[in-house]
Amino acid sequence: MNMAKQWLFITGTDTDVGKTVVACGFLAAANQQGLRTAAIKPVAAGCELTEQGMTNSDALQLQAAASHQLSYQQINPIALEPAIAPHIAAAEAGVRLSASRLVGYCRGVSLMPVDLVLIEGFKRDRHPKIEAWRTDAKNPLIAPGDDTIRAVACDAEIDTDGRPRFNLDDTGAIADFIATELGL
Repeated sequence: MNMAKQWLFITGTDTDVGKTVVACGFLAAANQQGLRTAAIKPVAAGCELTEQGMTNSDALQLQAAASHQLSYQQINPIALEPAIAPHIAAAEAGVRLSASRLVGYCRGVSLMPVDLVLIEGFKRDRHPKIEAWRTDAKNPLIAPGDDTIRAVACDAEIDTDGRPRFNLDDTGAIADFIATELGL
C-alpha cells in the first residue's frame, strides 16, 4: 500500500491569520520540487451554499494548490455555514465532532499515492505543526504553551518562545524550513 510519507499540520488561533496562505505557499513549493501533495481541511466554518453544496473558499484554495486532485468532499468533509469557531458552528448545526472521526478523514487521504498530506486545522492535538498568526488575531499565540509548534509564520516581530519565526509572506523560507523539518 502506498501511503503518504509525511503529514504536515498548519494551525492558527483565529480566522484570517494566514493558515491558507502558508499552506498554499508550501504546496506550491513542494509541487515545484516534484513532490506529490494532497491537502485537507477536515472542518470548515463560514461555508457558502454553491452548486457543489456547502463550500469554503480556503478549502477550494487548498484543492487548487495540491498536485493530487481530490473531490471537494474529501478535502472538506465537514462544511458548516456559520462563520464562527468550527466547534461552535458544529454544535449549532447538531454535528458531533469527534477526534476519531476527524483522524479517520485524514487517514483516508493519507492512503492516496502522495508524498505529503497537508492538513489545515487540529490546533490542540499532539502532532507537529506550523502556526500562522497575525497581530490583529483575537486569540493569543499557541506556541508558548504548545511544544508541538515547530515554527511560527506571522506578520510582526514577536516572541515565539524560541521557535523559528517567519514572515507570513515568505513562503519560500517557510517551505525550506518545512522540507528540512520533514526530511523531504
